[in-house]
Amino acid sequence: MPASPEPPTWVDGVLRAGSVVLTLGIVVLSLGPAPEEPTIGISDKVIHGLSYFSLTLAVLLAWVGRPARPAQPLRIALRVTLAIVSGGGLVELAQTLVSRQTEALDALANTAGAGLALGLWTVLMRVTPKQT
Repeated sequence: MPASPEPPTWVDGVLRAGSVVLTLGIVVLSLGPAPEEPTIGISDKVIHGLSYFSLTLAVLLAWVGRPARPAQPLRIALRVTLAIVSGGGLVELAQTLVSRQTEALDALANTAGAGLALGLWTVLMRVTPKQT
């Protein structure tokens, strides 16, 4: 009989809440009014990449596995990452409905950020001790 999953800890709760807040923030900022100009001096593409890096890493750590906790198989992490990238593509397309410009480079930056997060998550899961 397989072991029952461990109950979530407060860290899991914080990560899960953070992943929900990041998701909502990205959707609201992506579909809201376009900014007049960058106010912090960082390229729009860098912001896209960092946003999807942060979101993907938070979701993977919160819902798929984190160091010192049992993790789902890598194929689950790949599917979750693909779902995030697909959702980002849909949000990018939905920008045309709110009079914003859809840019393929934004979607590419989102994908790069998500891919880097998946890579970091994979490394973290392999180099940290497993809980027994």
